[in-house]
Formats: sequence, structure tokens, C-alpha cells
Amino acid sequence: MTLTHPYKFKAILAALGLAAAAAASSEAAVITADFSDTPFTVTQVNTYISLNVEEGTASYGVDGWAQFIMAFQNSEDSEPFLWTMSIGQGVMMDGVYTAKMAAGELVDPDAEYGYGPYMASGELGNWAEGGRGFVGFRVANGSGGFNYGYADVSYDPSGSLSLHGFSYDNTGGGISTSAVPEPSSILLSGAGVTALLLRRRRRA
Repeated sequence: MTLTHPYKFKAILAALGLAAAAAASSEAAVITADFSDTPFTVTQVNTYISLNVEEGTASYGVDGWAQFIMAFQNSEDSEPFLWTMSIGQGVMMDGVYTAKMAAGELVDPDAEYGYGPYMASGELGNWAEGGRGFVGFRVANGSGGFNYGYADVSYDPSGSLSLHGFSYDNTGGGISTSAVPEPSSILLSGAGVTALLLRRRRRA
């Protein structure tokens, strides 16, 4: 039976710890906010939801530091929108309206972006029938490029608009509307491998 030298074993554990930390660091570049238990919902005109995607937060009202505002236009028609708060940002479009994305679609530089197109205008628009889906967006990153993300949104044509969460990749790469693994799951995985090695060492 071959025993692992204590110093070699410590080196293995250190390497595993560094690998787990590095993996968690790379995943941490994706900022995810989950409001599915208590989604933000607006049902009245002039009521707003602010999305600060860089901080991973949302709030009711107009936050001057937020990147996006979600609300209804003050109109007789049902005109929901996700509006950008500054020039250089944008919402993903399909034609002249906000694109309605399904799970697994990519938000990246190849898409067309607008300053704040309507999701729907009465019976027109990609969101006119309502339902739940994703709205892609981009944010200027200060280096001449953009970072990309998406909001998880539901719309009821009878007059309500809800934010269930969002994900934002601050590395400048595209992002898929598929679920994003939590960084903690990677750390738990690394901890599991470490525990297995410790168990084998005790048995030896």
C-alpha cells in the first residue's frame, strides 16, 4: 500500500483550493439576481422598477444609478418597456419592438439593440400576447465595448409587468439565457473532492 507523503498531500489540497477559487472567480463574472419568490411587479402608469445590473439589485422607483427602468408608458394602450437610462446601453430588438427571447438563446454583439423600444403597443409587438420570457440588453463597459445580459420578465396584457430576475456578464462576452451555475456550487464541488481525498488518506 502506497501512502501519500504529508507534504505532497498538503500540496494537492492547496492546488485543489486554488483551482476551486479560480473557477469561482471566473463564474463570479456573471452577476445573477433572482427575484422569483417575490418578483417586482408594476400595474400602474408612472410606477417604475429600476435595474442596477452591475450591482445585482432592483428596486421600485427611479434609481439614478440604475442602468435600466421597467414600466408602462403613460398611454391608453398597453405599452410596457425596458428602457435604458443612458446613451450607449441598449435593449435587444426584433424589428421595431423588444425581442422576446426563449431559454437557450444568445445575447451577444451580433444582435440589434435599441435605446428603449416598446415590448408591445396594444396588439402589436413581440410581447403583445403576453407570457414569460427574456429581454436581452447590453451595457457600455467603459473600454469602448459592451457587456451583455438579460432580464427574466413576464407580461400580462391586462396590465401587469413583472421582473423575476436578471443575469449580467461583466467580462464582455455573450451570455445565454440558459440557467447560470451559482459560484457556490463550484466551491462545494471542490470541497467534495477534498473530503474524498481526506477519507482515502484515513483508510490508508
